[in-house]
Amino acid sequence: MEPFTNLFNADPMTTAGVKIRSCHEKQPMFSEFEPRIVRQHICGLKFNCIIADRVGELWYDNPRHEQISVTDALALPLELDRHAAGDWKEMSIFRDHLVRPGDWVTECGCHHGLTTILLASWAGDRGFVFAFDAVPLNTVVARRNLELNHIDNATVCCAAIGGKTQLVNCFNESNVVVKSGSRINPASSVMVRLEDVAPERIDVLKLDVEGCELDVLESSANLLTRIPRLAIELHVDLLPAGGVDRVLATLSGRALHVLWENGTFEPYNNQTLTERVHLFSF
Repeated sequence: MEPFTNLFNADPMTTAGVKIRSCHEKQPMFSEFEPRIVRQHICGLKFNCIIADRVGELWYDNPRHEQISVTDALALPLELDRHAAGDWKEMSIFRDHLVRPGDWVTECGCHHGLTTILLASWAGDRGFVFAFDAVPLNTVVARRNLELNHIDNATVCCAAIGGKTQLVNCFNESNVVVKSGSRINPASSVMVRLEDVAPERIDVLKLDVEGCELDVLESSANLLTRIPRLAIELHVDLLPAGGVDRVLATLSGRALHVLWENGTFEPYNNQTLTERVHLFSF
């Protein structure tokens, strides 16, 4: 990994400050962008964050935070207040109901690592986070974000998590969607089965794989029985016909809660799922 003095080097594909015009000619995923570092305060955690592209700016820096230097960021420690108000509903549920000190967390779909930072902070020194993302740039940024916050109880690997091991193509749909196909291109990535890369222990599984959740759940049935707490971002519109019922079948016997798009969080009692929702088991 390059030192932080090279963070904003524009040499393609070398740093979190890369300028990439396109990873796929017909569906560009990243446009030219000048990265910056800001200080975030989310769910009681103050930490440093690289805003690496337009999507990161929209999701994590809107309204815009004051930019800070690499030197200042490295000198600022994490500040954790686990009892502070939860200003990000999904992640406050993780903090309050799923992640406990000492937990081993597996995160499938970590984007730029902000959620990884939160999970690692809540798991503490005795815990660990194993994070995956299908997009190479995302994993570079996530690793830099861990380094920028002196986090050593997490790792980030570049792989799409799905139902089988294969090469897949990445498309700029619903964040980034991976699809199998014979035409390999510069936006291709490796997909692996969760069971093949899972650590020896998983206390919490966070699944955000943009439509591959059914494949992951059905191919990991044996592994799921050993995971006490789950969080699944369910993309109903990306599932095949009957997909919701099949997802729920893999979770049979678990008490579920649902976070609706309007922010309502409640026990799941067989309500109809017709939109993107978050399902939790704890």
